[in-house]
Amino acid sequence: MDTLWSVEVTDKFVYLGSTVDSTGYSNPDILRQIGLALSVMGQMDRVWRQNRLSLATKLRIYTTCVLAVGLHMVLKPGHC
Repeated sequence: MDTLWSVEVTDKFVYLGSTVDSTGYSNPDILRQIGLALSVMGQMDRVWRQNRLSLATKLRIYTTCVLAVGLHMVLKPGHC
């Protein structure tokens, strides 16, 4: 049984929660995640200046806060 499928041509679409453009990239989503990570990094200025925290503790805070935000798009359900 042959079935005819009609596919609409579009410049962008949502796939697994990310917007993909006609080039195959999801640059707006990537740039948004980078911007969010930079914002969190900027808010952590007090942590970096804190003398009582060890470098190891500061790096764990960085990993938990900044990298978690930056990698959120990769870690979202359905992106694996």
